[in-house]
Amino acid sequence: MSGIADLVRRLAAAGASAEVIAMAVDAVEAEGAGLAERRRAERERKRRQRASRDTGGDSAGQEVDRSPSPKKESSPTPPKEKTTPRPDRRDEAARAELTRVLDASRAGAVVAHRRAMRKALSPHAARLLAARFARCADPNAAADTMIANGWQGFEPEWLEARKARGSPHPGRSWTEALALNTDPSTTRLIP
Repeated sequence: MSGIADLVRRLAAAGASAEVIAMAVDAVEAEGAGLAERRRAERERKRRQRASRDTGGDSAGQEVDRSPSPKKESSPTPPKEKTTPRPDRRDEAARAELTRVLDASRAGAVVAHRRAMRKALSPHAARLLAARFARCADPNAAADTMIANGWQGFEPEWLEARKARGSPHPGRSWTEALALNTDPSTTRLIP
């Protein structure tokens, strides 16, 4: 049974006038027509979307001209030779500042480390960093520590603090020290 016929029967059983029943039927038919129009528009939009995806058109569903482009005339001058990209001049200047204190490979490693962190090292910043490395007994070891720990900069006090902290049990490894302070029956640390 259709929805409209069922509606007419229910309205007639409720005692509605013929005019009210006609208005209700018109409203239901108008709503159905609007729904059909929306569904038709949705199908058309999906069809255009699939066609665009399959042919490589843009995402807005607009048609794209697929005619082959006319051949371009070649230039009378020969094409330029491809050159290898030169390192940034700031990197070279920073490396030069660091080589006053560090060996060349470590200076390059520090510059590359900072570039990898997306924290470019300006020549002035390199000069300040080199001065901090120079205050250490072994500047190359200080640079290695900075890189190994992922530090952006360096302070000599950081290296001294790490050395002073050392092992809680001098002469023993961490595993030996842990074994001394662990109760084997409960595997808990002894206070």
